[in-house]
Amino acid sequence: MRQWGLCAHCGEALDDRWEHAHHVIPNQIGRPGDEADDFLRGEANCVIICEECHSAAHAHGAYRYGAVAPPSWYRYSHGAHAHGRHAAWCREVEAEWERIARR
Repeated sequence: MRQWGLCAHCGEALDDRWEHAHHVIPNQIGRPGDEADDFLRGEANCVIICEECHSAAHAHGAYRYGAVAPPSWYRYSHGAHAHGRHAAWCREVEAEWERIARR
């Protein structure tokens, strides 16, 4: 609903056969059961993207060890005309990246 049925990166309409849930910050870097890492497992850390963009988000298919796209890459994270909400979400995700990097 947050993305209005659009891929969070390319903005194309999502189709049930081709949509992928994606953690912007890899949830595997968190500690299971640690409340401080609840953000990583939550909705705010997730976007829905098409299959092609999911591969691109992980350095063209390097799902296990590839680079991960920054929050700004998901320009349709809140639909086509929600630039203010997208910018606020980017700041929230980037703050979580910084918190994790400091530990």
